Amino acid sequence: MNKNRNRYGRRNTFPFSIPLAAFLNALILSTDAATVSIDTPEVIVRGYQSFQVNGPRGAVETWTRSGILEDTEAAAQAVTDLEHLVELFGVFRTFHILESIELSGFSRLVYAESAHQEGPIFIRFHVFLRASGWTVIDMHIDAVPEKIFPAWILEPGPPATEEEPAKKKKRKTKRR
Repeated sequence: MNKNRNRYGRRNTFPFSIPLAAFLNALILSTDAATVSIDTPEVIVRGYQSFQVNGPRGAVETWTRSGILEDTEAAAQAVTDLEHLVELFGVFRTFHILESIELSGFSRLVYAESAHQEGPIFIRFHVFLRASGWTVIDMHIDAVPEKIFPAWILEPGPPATEEEPAKKKKRKTKRR
């Protein structure tokens, strides 16, 4: 069989499609795509990628680049806090976006968790949409979730049971 023809005798438009598809699939799966939603600002994703390669300082520099926090005392404190927590919890492994709250069309709060060898680190990002894209205008870093998340996110909901849906249904009765 000719390499440029498929099993039905039709000409392949791109003969390397199977190896290319396998490569792209491996590339997509290696970036841990399940942890990042489509709505996650790119600056946060790039910061965590920098965290993996360059450590806490690289992450904070990426998050604060071209924003109001760049080269400020707040950014230096964020580096110090993150380095201290990394010393406690060990090597960065991955991250998850836990919640993203749109305050307006231009402002958003993003709650993230980075998983480390010995425990999690939580970060709340306040991002603002500029002409050049999202930029971090504030961030808080802590290992205690109650210091980062609002109470309503941490409150457990009532346990779901199989009987609940039946209780929620209203009976339709004819009125006389």
